[in-house]
Amino acid sequence: SAVFSNTSTRLLTASGDKTARVWDVASGDEVLCLRGHTSRVWSASFSSDVQLIATVSEDSTVRLWNAQTGEELRILKGRTRIVNSVCFSADNTRLASASTDIRLWDLRHLRQGR
Repeated sequence: SAVFSNTSTRLLTASGDKTARVWDVASGDEVLCLRGHTSRVWSASFSSDVQLIATVSEDSTVRLWNAQTGEELRILKGRTRIVNSVCFSADNTRLASASTDIRLWDLRHLRQGR
């Protein structure tokens, strides 16, 4: 999958090589390579403020990353099947992940360490 940031200056791609990558649109250069999934990354999404990235994978995890540094911030577990889609709410308070069902994550609680 591929998605632009809301500023259209970055492009985020998900890949079969277990990574997601951030690209600078103007230069075409790779800016970040997000490594941590143990299987194919199906989908990736920027938060609307372009501070976070979420990725989902065949490894049944949802991962949150710092969109500026590439640091892995959190692994969200609780899925038992391949997770194939992810998106942030417009106000960045929720994250939705889809598999054979939908899971909503409250990011306000995650940011507070709960």
